[in-house]
Amino acid sequence: MFRTVLGKAILSADSHLGQLFQTTRTSMDSFVKSEKSLYLDVLKISISCISRIAPSGISSQDLLQFLIHKSFHADPRIGDEAKSLVISLVRSRPVLRSTIIDSLAK
Repeated sequence: MFRTVLGKAILSADSHLGQLFQTTRTSMDSFVKSEKSLYLDVLKISISCISRIAPSGISSQDLLQFLIHKSFHADPRIGDEAKSLVISLVRSRPVLRSTIIDSLAK
């Protein structure tokens, strides 16, 4: 059940923060309002949970695309958490290594 909630939390935060992921870090502070900052907090917590519990309802490819192409460049707290997660996945999940490399290359 938590896996489903985790997947939905990530997808919901992504849909509510869509434009935010396209901004630069310097323009982040002016773009984020209190409502958006709550989604950033939910997203950071969700990303930190992924290392222990894989979310359901989102494919590995989509999750890696989200982490690498959106989260790395978001809020520094989220970017650091996402980078740590991807490094952890490279080390602990050999089956995902080719998918991670493919996502990084795009």
